[in-house]
Amino acid sequence: MVVQGVLAETGVDMSKWPTEKHFASWMCASPNNRVSGGKVLSRRTRKTKNRAYHYLRLGARSLHPWPAAGQAQR
Repeated sequence: MVVQGVLAETGVDMSKWPTEKHFASWMCASPNNRVSGGKVLSRRTRKTKNRAYHYLRLGARSLHPWPAAGQAQR
């Protein structure tokens, strides 16, 4: 499902983005560092309605090992 969603949004031709950094920026997955005087003020990612980004986040969350019901969390 994740692969189908990402391919539906981006297509198979990746030549639109010269590097993977351009692709991450297009998806709004790269950090938007706000720096003032050498001090990092904020490291949040930009808000996006890009569905490819949300599909990739969904796939990453599905790989996280959640504790079984009844087990104490550390």
